[in-house]
Amino acid sequence: MNNKNKPKFAVLLAAFNGAQFIERQINSIISQKNVEVSIFVSIDMSIDKTEDIINKMMKKHHNIFLISKNIKFG
Repeated sequence: MNNKNKPKFAVLLAAFNGAQFIERQINSIISQKNVEVSIFVSIDMSIDKTEDIINKMMKKHHNIFLISKNIKFG
């Protein structure tokens, strides 16, 4: 199946101090077969390395986007 025929999905990912798991979660989403996925990440006032990990992954993958950071929701 070529990219033209693949279904497109947007994944909205909220993260709060997610450094321990965020890279594994994103890699799992990216590795899905026969779909074209874009991942939009919002980081909620994290004090760990979540933002650093997301920035590193954005450099490797064109389909990861940081849409907000250091915003307190809720």
